[in-house]
Amino acid sequence: MGTEINQAFLDGMTGSRSLPALQREMGKLTSAGTFLPGDGYLTDLLKRLESRYTRLTGMCDSVAWQGIQQIDITQALSNSNIPTKVIWGRRDDIIPWKHALAAPASAALHLVPDVGHMPQWEASALTQSLLGDMLGT
Repeated sequence: MGTEINQAFLDGMTGSRSLPALQREMGKLTSAGTFLPGDGYLTDLLKRLESRYTRLTGMCDSVAWQGIQQIDITQALSNSNIPTKVIWGRRDDIIPWKHALAAPASAALHLVPDVGHMPQWEASALTQSLLGDMLGT
């Protein structure tokens, strides 16, 4: 819903060749940089990233090029009649939180303080509650 994206994160994720490099990039997903999956998961992820490097870099190029997002979902959200909630961390280092302000008026917007790119990790109870409210559970 905006143009900026942290290209260094995308390049760093796809280009990680060591566990410390991957840990550094994964740390960018959270506000404190410390909420990481375990080493076993990261070791497996590192292997998958390496084996899919060409495919992943191609996909990243279609999503973002030189720090500019190539896809904009704003119009699709505006045209949708599906109930929409936008849950965005105010400390997102991947995509600026201000992009959420472009959400359509019909969308419920939740800007979560002290949370990064992955509110479902850092604010899981809140995320679950908000989605549960929407689903009636």
